[in-house]
Amino acid sequence: MVSAVIFDFDGTLVDSLDVHIRSWKKAFEDLGIELMEEEIRKRFGKPSATILSEVLPTRLHGKIAELTKRKQRYFAEQPTSLKLYPGVEKVLKKLKERGMPLAVATSMNRKGLCASLQNLDIEKYFDVAVTVEDVTKGKPDPEMLLRAAEKLGRKPESCLMVGDSLYDVLAAERASMPIVVVANNPYQIEQIREKGVKVLENITELLDFLD
Repeated sequence: MVSAVIFDFDGTLVDSLDVHIRSWKKAFEDLGIELMEEEIRKRFGKPSATILSEVLPTRLHGKIAELTKRKQRYFAEQPTSLKLYPGVEKVLKKLKERGMPLAVATSMNRKGLCASLQNLDIEKYFDVAVTVEDVTKGKPDPEMLLRAAEKLGRKPESCLMVGDSLYDVLAAERASMPIVVVANNPYQIEQIREKGVKVLENITELLDFLD
């Protein structure tokens, strides 16, 4: 029995990959570093610092903090570029009408998340927001999902995670939390299917899944 729903943000509720990539490109250009776009796309869903630690050669690890700071600033400057996936607001509204507690758990920083939620006019649907700044480890570590469940006052096993990435799946598994995935991430969807996770072709299918 699902007593609450925890949503990932990027790639699940909003089509933001290209905005992130543009932000990364500017940050890398500022510091004269070649953008490893394909490698970043493959890791979409992890915290920025984690992505950089995996894609940059060791000699450039000293640039991680500055790259992350610049990328976050550029991303925050583009809130109007983010678009909700079709059906997202319908789903959020229906779930709230059913009295379902909702949370968002994201690898974004709080400033960027708040600006995005406000610009998209969907902050009113969420009871709880957990960002990368609220935890010591980001996805695929389960800490973010466990914190969201705690703030909602629910046990992890009674919450449903809705995500789009392999890292959402791994975090949910480690939190003993059921998960469904929206098929918005072409770079990871086959790995997700191989794990036997329920895949929704469109987020509106979530309403039938929860009936």
